[in-house]
Amino acid sequence: MGMRSRKPAVRRSGWRQWKAGEARVVLDAWRDSGLPLATFARRRGLTPERLRWWVQRLGERDQTGEAPLGLVPPS
Repeated sequence: MGMRSRKPAVRRSGWRQWKAGEARVVLDAWRDSGLPLATFARRRGLTPERLRWWVQRLGERDQTGEAPLGLVPPS
């Protein structure tokens, strides 16, 4: 039997893994901008999905303690 190739996964150009601290800096900049998340992301060359993922992952909340973007906090 032949051996499978063990080539590393091909990633899209410009892809890189974010660290939590980097994500917090970008999310703070988004909040300070007052822009809708999708608009902010496009202007920064990011995908809105990436920012939403980090908002959810970090459990970010706005100044009122409410979860942003209509996310419902766990009961």
